[in-house]
Amino acid sequence: PTYSHTSTPTPRHLFHFSALSFNAHAIHLDPLYARLTDGHRALLVHGPLTLALMLHALRGAVARFSYRNLAPLYADEPLRVCVREASRAGQPWDVWVEGPEGGLAVRGSAVMAG
Repeated sequence: PTYSHTSTPTPRHLFHFSALSFNAHAIHLDPLYARLTDGHRALLVHGPLTLALMLHALRGAVARFSYRNLAPLYADEPLRVCVREASRAGQPWDVWVEGPEGGLAVRGSAVMAG
């Protein structure tokens, strides 16, 4: 990547993002539900929260953005948001999120404004 940023979403982050996005699904708020109902090892990080982290990492105005969640990310586990700038103006930038072991969890593409 051209640059990257590591962060670790906590259950508190997920609670606040759930409130902001009006998403009260228990998979983001109740660890027992996440484990017993869907087989996740911890609270699941919201896909739109990873979108917000990627957009923040871009450090500029975005004209177009697309992304796809590929693997789950969990609360209290580090994730790394990576950005590879385009070699020419108007070309898409690569943006992705890696899980705690470095595997690809979210893939995105951004065309910057201006």
